[in-house]
Amino acid sequence: MFKEVVQHARTERDCGDCSLCCKLPRTDFKEEYQWCKSCDVGNGCKIYNSRPQVCKDFKCLWKLGMCEERLKPNKVGFYIVPEKEESWEDAVFTIYAETHRVDNIPKVMGDIRLVDHTGRTWIYVIRYNADDNDLAIYDKDRFGNKLKYVKRGDIL
Repeated sequence: MFKEVVQHARTERDCGDCSLCCKLPRTDFKEEYQWCKSCDVGNGCKIYNSRPQVCKDFKCLWKLGMCEERLKPNKVGFYIVPEKEESWEDAVFTIYAETHRVDNIPKVMGDIRLVDHTGRTWIYVIRYNADDNDLAIYDKDRFGNKLKYVKRGDIL
C-alpha cells in the first residue's frame, strides 16, 4: 500500500537545509534525539554518497511531496512518517518531534485535516523524546486541536 500511495505523491522534494531525520529516529549507529556524527546540521550528510541504506531509504511525507511546503521539518521541528505498512490501513501517521517543539504541533497542524477515502480522519502518534513509552496523540475527532499525552499501552 505504501508504495502505491508514494507513486501517487507529488514530485519528491530535495531536503536542502533540512537534516532533522539525522537527529530524531534511532538507528543502528545512533541513539534517538541525538545528532548523527556524520550530519553537518543545516547542510546535510557529510558522507551522503556512502550513507547507510536506512538513510537512503528514509522519506518523510514532506520529502515525498505529500504535505504542504510550510511543514518542512527543520522549520516546524517535526516530521511525519508512516511508521509501518499498517499505518495506511489504520489511518495513523507517526510524528517525530523535537522535545522543545512538540507543543507547537496543534498550532502548526490546526487547519490540516487529513481524511482517507472512507471519510476517516487520520490520527497522529507523536514521539517527542527518547523514551519509547512517552507518546502524545493528536486526534482531532476525539481531543479537538489538543495533544493527549499518554504512556505506551494506556487505553484511550
